[in-house]
Order: sequence, then structure tokens, then C-alpha cells
Amino acid sequence: MTEKIEKLLNDVNEITIKQKTIKETIAKETGNNFNIFEITHISQKEVPMCRILTELLDPNGSHGQNKIYLNLFFKIVLKKDIPLSEPDVIREEVIEGCRRIDILIKDRTKDFVIPIEVKINACDQSKQLYDYSKKRKPNDENPKVYYLTKYGTEPSMGSRESLKDEEIGLISWNVDILNWIRACISDKATINKAPIREILLQFETAIEEFTLQTKKGELMEIENLLKTQNDIENAYSIAQALKNTLLSRFKEKLEEELTKIKPFDDNSQDDNEWNLGYKLSLSEDKSQVDVARISLENNSVFKLIQVLNPNDLSWNNSFSKNKFKEKVFSISDDTIFELVKENSFNNKVKECVDWIIEQLKVNGQM
Repeated sequence: MTEKIEKLLNDVNEITIKQKTIKETIAKETGNNFNIFEITHISQKEVPMCRILTELLDPNGSHGQNKIYLNLFFKIVLKKDIPLSEPDVIREEVIEGCRRIDILIKDRTKDFVIPIEVKINACDQSKQLYDYSKKRKPNDENPKVYYLTKYGTEPSMGSRESLKDEEIGLISWNVDILNWIRACISDKATINKAPIREILLQFETAIEEFTLQTKKGELMEIENLLKTQNDIENAYSIAQALKNTLLSRFKEKLEEELTKIKPFDDNSQDDNEWNLGYKLSLSEDKSQVDVARISLENNSVFKLIQVLNPNDLSWNNSFSKNKFKEKVFSISDDTIFELVKENSFNNKVKECVDWIIEQLKVNGQM
């Protein structure tokens, strides 16, 4: 078994090296590696990528192409034919509870609003889509709130709450947004405008990269290696070992980064080796409750918990759920292997560390 797994790994390594060489050769000839999104490390950061999307959609955007890109978005991504008279495209619209809708499209002359939540690597927040859906008008021509993810995946139940399937529009970076960007590039309004065209081409490449479109040739060759049931079982064993390695490496890096900031409380760890955290004293007798904690649940989810209003709590060895705010950083079977890429790995670590720091500051521990 070990020899067969080793042979499979060697075969995959040969394919990877070959494909990498091909990609590098093409990049040298075309200059394709000179990509402003990759150089500045923003291609997988939701805030700057969302700003670019909003700018393209905005008829008053710096591109100067009026409603051309917005109309193409309606046709290709939303698959709707709604004539827009006076459209507004708003970035980070603030709603109740200090939440922000990533992109909001509305028309001052029509009774409709289109909220769009944009995801790349970040996870859902509690009641996120449900709260965004409240922006819809009573007689809305568009009854959906749209959810943009890498591959058009479903939102979590915690985010959608009571929203029905028909109230949620699933859109993807790897198909919907790429098709729209390509349509924008080929539109006659873009072809003769080099600055816009080149930025769109680099935007397209950045999306292809983080949705693994650039690895299609490599993946097809690897798939051809898996011809027998034994080959498939060996590949599964490798995948499981890689998953465990990535999770262990992630935990070690988190612990390393957090202890640089503030040592863990001595009593913050228990039998679950993943339970790393800080505690907040709630009373004079030093009764404590978790302020920020990292834990591993079902081998896939990191959950961090903060106390909302510690001054309102009394220690009685139990707390009702509404006293806590939960933040879930999902690393599921669908996304675990994205941590193979150094940028994705470091971004996920930073996301968790930044949240912990925020909670410690809020609770006066930093």
C-alpha cells in the first residue's frame, strides 16, 4: 500500500512540475504573471474585490461607460431584463445593527432593491442574508437577495434563517462573474479603451486563479491516473492525511501568532487540545467566562466566542445562548485544501487573529 501511495505521489509530482513549467513558459511570453491583483495580494480579499465590482457596476463609475456593464450584469449574472432609468449602485450600504450590505443596486424610479452579499473566503455571519433581505420593498419586482461565492454554494442556515430557496439568488465567481467580465471585455465599448480592457483582463485572470480555473489541465492529467478502485482509495488516503496536516499546521500557526500578542490564560485549555483562548473575570471572586476561544468542531469549524455585555452577567455556572455572540470561521471539506496556498493560509490565520485582538480590546484585556 505504502509503495503504491508513494508511486501515486511521484506521478502527481511529475504532472505538477510539468504543468508549472508550461505555465511559466507561457507567462514569460505573454507577461501574464504581471498582474496587479496578485502583486498587491488583493485577489482573495473581499473588500477591494467588492470595490472593483461596485465601480464596474456603477453607471457613474470612473470607467465612463454609463450603464453598459450594469446592463450586462443584469443579463448575464442576474438573468433579468429590468430597464433601469435612474440606477444607483451603492457599496457597503449600512443597515440596522451596523451591518453593511456589500453591494446594493436600486432604481430611484422603480420599486425594487437588489442586495448582494459577496464572499470569497470569509464565512457567513448569523442572520446575515436574512437581515439583508429586509431591504427589499413590499412590492419588489426582484424578491431575491443575492449570494455571491466562489462556486455558487448555498448560504448557511444560520445566515438565511427563514428565507426560502426562491428568495435567494446563488451566483458564482467561477461561472457567473467570469462570464460577465468576459462579456465586458469583448463589448465594443471596452475594446478600444486600453486602460479599462487591461484591468478587466487582469481581473479575469485573478478570478480564474482563485477559482482554480488555471489548474484544469493539471487536474485532468491527475484524474487520468485514478483508473482503478485501488488508485482512488490511495488518493483518498493522501487527501485525508493532507487535511489533517493542514489543520495541525493551521492550529500551530494560530497559537504561534496569538502567543506573540498575549500569552494564553493558564486555565484556558482543557482536554480538547484545540481549546485555546483567553478569559474575562466577571466578579470579585474571579469567576470567569470565555472572551475569545478557538476550538475545533467536527474536524472542520473554528468557533470563536465573545461575551456581549459582561457587566450584565452574573456567575451561576451557566449562561443562556443569547448572552454570547459567536463568530464561525469555517474550514470545511470544500475549502480545507485552499489552505495549501500560502496566501490563503496566511489570510485565514490573520482573519482569526484580528478577530481575537478585537475581542480582547473590547473587553479591556489589551
